[in-house]
Amino acid sequence: MPSEMPSSAPSQDPRPTLEIVQERGHLLCGVTSAVVVGNPNSIVTTDPITFPGRFDGIRGGAFDLVIDGDTHTIEREVLQSLSFSVPYFYDGASYNGNEVYVNCAYDQKRYDECEELKICFVGGTTAVYVQEHWSPEFWIKHNSYDELFESYKKGTCNVIAGDRQAISAQMLTANLTDPYVIGEKTFSNEPLSIVTRNDESEWNDIVNW
Repeated sequence: MPSEMPSSAPSQDPRPTLEIVQERGHLLCGVTSAVVVGNPNSIVTTDPITFPGRFDGIRGGAFDLVIDGDTHTIEREVLQSLSFSVPYFYDGASYNGNEVYVNCAYDQKRYDECEELKICFVGGTTAVYVQEHWSPEFWIKHNSYDELFESYKKGTCNVIAGDRQAISAQMLTANLTDPYVIGEKTFSNEPLSIVTRNDESEWNDIVNW
């Protein structure tokens, strides 16, 4: 997501989200909304946001829900006051990119041919938890996947850490000129879920349904 969130979150309408969506007539995101507003074409995606800013947006009422490959974690649920649907897909984080350096990353090797290892990741993702167990000197944080892939194409990094299925799909469309590999091993289990605010039990039931 290339653009920045507004410097301050929009004032949140105190009404239930279901009432707001029905009055508005369209859903601010990208799921089937026919049951809610009676129109299968009434799906509106929000303006692009930075990946780390997506949870501020949902809490501030900028959109009704987030479907962006977000992993359900207890930390996010409790500390960020979010609700997560039943997982719609299970993914796993992997290392992807230049084959030599991908192997270096998996082996956690930093000498000989691995001296130039640089790993790109997006802030606000669960790749951060992996980064915390490594020396920070060769991890490069980005605010969006667009920014990350530009960095990779410029050679700023030679490995991308992230959810395997999502990264592999984006690499296919990123117009990469050099050969790359998608890591076969995953080092996490990622239950991907739809995200809503945790104070909206009726709305959350609809999203789950």
